[in-house]
Amino acid sequence: INFGNGAGNAAGRGLLPNAQGVIARYNAMSGGNRYTHTSQLLTSPYFCVYQSNSWGDALTTAYTTISAQMDDILFINDITILNSQSNNGNRQSRPQAWAKNVVAIGGVRHFNTASLADDRWQSGASIGPAADGRYKPELAHFYDSVLCPTSTNDTAYTTSFGGTSAATPITAGHFGLFFQMWHKGVFGNPAHL
Repeated sequence: INFGNGAGNAAGRGLLPNAQGVIARYNAMSGGNRYTHTSQLLTSPYFCVYQSNSWGDALTTAYTTISAQMDDILFINDITILNSQSNNGNRQSRPQAWAKNVVAIGGVRHFNTASLADDRWQSGASIGPAADGRYKPELAHFYDSVLCPTSTNDTAYTTSFGGTSAATPITAGHFGLFFQMWHKGVFGNPAHL
């Protein structure tokens, strides 16, 4: 997501009026690796400030070289990266989610009710802690019955989307609201930022 002037785009009428979503596939961008992909997202014409990922490599409980790569990418680049924890129902999770500086997202079943009393951990969502004892995921959102567009046409919706792959972009939207508020100076940002 970037925050330009919002002129002429449909996103200009929604919750993030000055945001423009960017959908990218790192193996289709020049360079074909996460380092190049992330650095390109930070520059023109994208100027992204966060990234939502609902994918990853083979499940593990360990901090791996892939986890370390994500931390290195975050050290080099000024961006927030969210990654879905996984849907294995135990501690087995994507190594990207075990990265120390990635915001890992878990799932909470809401049973499609307005009541908070029946909300609970969804037994299909992967959980922590990591093998080294770090607590993951940091945040969680709806795991079940997520209303979203279908692939059949642009006016049809479904409630069958779920998993941590649903929880992660929902949580990313909250980060988008935060970044928009920062961009608008809601927090009294110093002029040099």
